[in-house]
Amino acid sequence: SRTVMDGGYLPDYWINYLYSKRDTIDSLDDTIGAHGFNFAFITDEHWPANYQKSPEIMRWLKDHTLINRFVSGGDLLNEHSTIDEAMRYMRNWRDDVRYLKMRQIRGNHGINTMQSDPSVYLNDGIVYANLYRPVECDSDIVMDDGALYFYEKIESQKVMIFHLDTGDLVTSGLINFDAQISWMSSIVSTLSSDWSILVIQHVVYDGGTELSPNMSTYGTKTINYLSSVSNCNVIGLIGGHTHYDYSDDSSYSFPVILTACDSGAQR
Repeated sequence: SRTVMDGGYLPDYWINYLYSKRDTIDSLDDTIGAHGFNFAFITDEHWPANYQKSPEIMRWLKDHTLINRFVSGGDLLNEHSTIDEAMRYMRNWRDDVRYLKMRQIRGNHGINTMQSDPSVYLNDGIVYANLYRPVECDSDIVMDDGALYFYEKIESQKVMIFHLDTGDLVTSGLINFDAQISWMSSIVSTLSSDWSILVIQHVVYDGGTELSPNMSTYGTKTINYLSSVSNCNVIGLIGGHTHYDYSDDSSYSFPVILTACDSGAQR
């Protein structure tokens, strides 16, 4: 019988679909060769508001394709009535993705804010320990003194991937996003023209529809900064949050991509 690493806990029609896409993934990898990199992106898991099969899918991809880097774009949790319940789902996720090269960031619901009860919010220490600590010893990861944002340096491809934090705070108010932009700018300014950067953050657009998305304050700040970068190449900006798929490759000098992925809480 199949093991979980073979996709044994996935429905057969999911397995068949994954096999149908494997050739496409392999073909793209063959095309880029040494001149590119790959990763799988998932966001808005909102556990337990869906079938919670994404770890098995990612493990299947790792075992059956050349993808060896995975990114979770925020909002792992949904609405939990207690801290213990929220932490149980967070730790279940942590254990399920332990053997993947998983990079994770916090979304606006990452501290359990859907409950709208500050007494059950997860503080930064809990979020850091369960989502960020697994990568803090990775030599490719550079963090800003324990902050909940970081970049990954892929030296062989001359690429930096910035993972920014747009999560809600346990205290009221917006996160100090300007400090993250300044931190990113100080690093990018040192790069030569043969380097490229990619930014991943949970909140880019906020609400609206696929035909008419609403730009968020966070998205505006990142896009304005990326539009000003001239010393290296900007690959693009990737986000989630809106629970719909959207791509804009004409408004800026780089593409902006959103995806719904694993979310069971569709708007």
